[in-house]
Amino acid sequence: MLATGCNDESEAPDTTEAQQLQTDSNVSQQGDTTASTDEASAREVPERVKELASQKPIKEQSPMQTTTVTGTITYKDLEGGFYALITSDGQRFLLQDLDVEYQKHGMVAKVTGIPHPNMRTIQQFGTPFEVSSVEIVDDSKVEPKNRER
Repeated sequence: MLATGCNDESEAPDTTEAQQLQTDSNVSQQGDTTASTDEASAREVPERVKELASQKPIKEQSPMQTTTVTGTITYKDLEGGFYALITSDGQRFLLQDLDVEYQKHGMVAKVTGIPHPNMRTIQQFGTPFEVSSVEIVDDSKVEPKNRER
């Protein structure tokens, strides 16, 4: 048997055919202990599969659902800068795809979108939230984003 490399040149295999036959012979000489162990393992596998199949998942994955949250849009000057939404009860959302029109530090808004709680980001600030729409609630406290927080 010949193996072909990346440059399409034939290369010799690592083991010769005679060495492979010798290995096969040694395995068959080990006797019935290996065969009986394999048969026992084969019987155990279906039982283990049945056991695992009957277990309930740790946490049901719910389909991505659109959610609306109200809070203050905040600019954070970390990891290149990003906008977040902080609710009145302290929940934090990392806003993704927020239109430039709504990128205003201090603006209170009702934001609709899809939260992605299992997504990880370099910002590590709240739940990533894919924004689909924004409704301005109060923009009287908007500040320049470059101001120290």
